[in-house]
Amino acid sequence: MQKKQMYDRYYNEFENELHRTVTSFLFWKCLNDRPHGDKSVLAALNKTPTSWLTARHALHVTFFITLGRIFDKRKDAFTVITLLKYCENNIEIFSKNNLRERKLADFRDEPDGLDDYISNAYEPTKKDFEGLISQTETYKELFNDIYQPIRHKLIAHKSKSHLDKADELYKQTRIDDVNQILEFLNSIKEALFYLYMNGRKPDLSAYRLDREFYENDFNDLMELLKNA
Repeated sequence: MQKKQMYDRYYNEFENELHRTVTSFLFWKCLNDRPHGDKSVLAALNKTPTSWLTARHALHVTFFITLGRIFDKRKDAFTVITLLKYCENNIEIFSKNNLRERKLADFRDEPDGLDDYISNAYEPTKKDFEGLISQTETYKELFNDIYQPIRHKLIAHKSKSHLDKADELYKQTRIDDVNQILEFLNSIKEALFYLYMNGRKPDLSAYRLDREFYENDFNDLMELLKNA
């Protein structure tokens, strides 16, 4: 497989994994929060409580499983670090010449201003990716310290020693931590996209997760339920 094809494969896999993680977390949060502030939604959910409790549990499990895959420790696993190290080791993918080829693929004739566009494009260095990997390791440590034990001892496996101690693990979790992790991973996704497609220097502070896109969808579902 060519380097470009492998990059596309890795990027798309990461994008899909992140999408699953974000949707499962935000929908789970909606099912926890929305009924408390809307009695009509609570009444609608209570018509079929088993279904919604099952859905909420499935979202909870999906979140921990997919986030765990993104930060997996195993050497044979595909993770966000896999993607970033592939970029670092095949940095020529992001060269100006390759960017030109990608841009020309979108047009029948060379567009006006392409030379200036390519000239002003950013070519990353290994230091750029080393920095991204270092920042990712910080969030990976946060996951490993607080969230991986829940995944391993309560969700992916059922530890006998924690059958009556689930609260001890969950009380260390913070919604703000999860929000920060998801924002960071989304920024990695966006930064790679714009570097690869537009030659834009990676700047994680330039991107924000479009929560409204997801939350509008979930809230529309709640409205349909209570008006059914």
